[in-house]
Amino acid sequence: MSHTIIRLQIHLPDNQRVYFNEGEEQVSIDRAAQRDTHLTDWFKLNAENNEARQYSYVEIPYHFVFGKSCIWKVRQRGSDKVVVRMYKVSSFCKLFFLRLLLLHVKGAKSFEDLRTVHGTVFNTFREVCYHLGLLQDDIEWRH
Repeated sequence: MSHTIIRLQIHLPDNQRVYFNEGEEQVSIDRAAQRDTHLTDWFKLNAENNEARQYSYVEIPYHFVFGKSCIWKVRQRGSDKVVVRMYKVSSFCKLFFLRLLLLHVKGAKSFEDLRTVHGTVFNTFREVCYHLGLLQDDIEWRH
């Protein structure tokens, strides 16, 4: 059996990609509004499943399968044949900091939960990355 390659989407709140055929734009937008993405259903899975909370976004496909119904279900077999990749993003945008958090944070239940550390809700993903020590500034090199 060959490996399954899973590409995890990264998007800001209500900013997921929607593909459509010309003339079917509104239908596609309405359909997308009713469906979860890998990321939004990962949040739901963490809210409902204690076991899932021990995994980061990139670890979850080794233990759960994202089905055609757009929900994560417990993986029954084949976790050794899974290759997980997250979409690449520019290092100069909000998505970079979101991606960095998704690589490290486990059990987040929402975008706001990703921005929360020890009860403090930060305004940006970048602030959270600094607070968690995932980023450093160059202050020591200025002196």
